[in-house]
Amino acid sequence: MIFGTLLALGGFALIGYFFMIAFGSSIDDPVGRDPMAAELLGVPIIPVGAGAFLLGGVLAGIGGGMSKAARKREERRGGT
Repeated sequence: MIFGTLLALGGFALIGYFFMIAFGSSIDDPVGRDPMAAELLGVPIIPVGAGAFLLGGVLAGIGGGMSKAARKREERRGGT
């Protein structure tokens, strides 16, 4: 669950970085950088960020469900 959450946060950060490039501009360069030119390991940044966000969300959901099931199972056994 923790790994999924961290992966989702990393993906969200990449998507945020993409939008920062897309909508940000400075005084030196009024046009700004081309957001589609931003790459991570040779792949455009938006599919990497979106994929990491979705995969992290799924992993966190699975981990949370497994954790809840383990707690219920322990509760039924009479554990503390």
